[in-house]
Amino acid sequence: MAIIGIRRLTWAVEDVPACVRFFTDFGLSLIEDKGDEALFEAADGSQALFLKMGHPRLPTGTAQKTKGVHECVWAVDDAIGMKRLTDRLSKELELTTDEEGIVHFVTKFGQAIALQIWRPRAVFGAPTPQNTVGRIERLNQPRKWIDRAVPKRIHHCVWTFPDVQEAVDFYQDVLGFRITDMQKGFGVYMRADGCYEHHNIFLADAHAAMPGFNGTLKFHHANWEVEDIDELMVAKNY
Repeated sequence: MAIIGIRRLTWAVEDVPACVRFFTDFGLSLIEDKGDEALFEAADGSQALFLKMGHPRLPTGTAQKTKGVHECVWAVDDAIGMKRLTDRLSKELELTTDEEGIVHFVTKFGQAIALQIWRPRAVFGAPTPQNTVGRIERLNQPRKWIDRAVPKRIHHCVWTFPDVQEAVDFYQDVLGFRITDMQKGFGVYMRADGCYEHHNIFLADAHAAMPGFNGTLKFHHANWEVEDIDELMVAKNY
């Protein structure tokens, strides 16, 4: 086991203060706000770092030119796992390590990726029992009332890739991800080796006939996990 989930998403944005307002309402905890950069955390400690376009901390030499997440920092379980990954990576890519101990690199297909030894804080949920057809889990019991949503962790992220197979081969052969699903003509779902979700990343075909797909490497979306449908709706309403 090595990669156990997402540690940090580093965003390139046009308006950091607008992102601070939005993601505060979204439910993330603001850790630091310097005007041209802001750092948020989810309940488990996974982070979203927002940097103004052109910021020196953004990765360079990538094929990604539009705003959005420019680098995903994947969490590695321990030093043994990190060494195994960096040994593989160093055979074909240039690696740089920053003051936080994050190992950065850019793939041959132009995507900025990073690795950090990190383990999330434990988060425990108590979702409201749900009723469905023929099965009653909650009777004469009001749901738990909450005013705000608190995203628990970053669940997955999605990019469009000009050559999906090239990206799949890299994530599978070098980073140790596994294919969990294939959506014909659209893309491939992959899960990190230390995870249990259906997928941690979706590699979408940049040439698919979908809105915004233009044949280039491009960030599409990121997803945070909440406790249940009630918390999801509270988040939406807020």
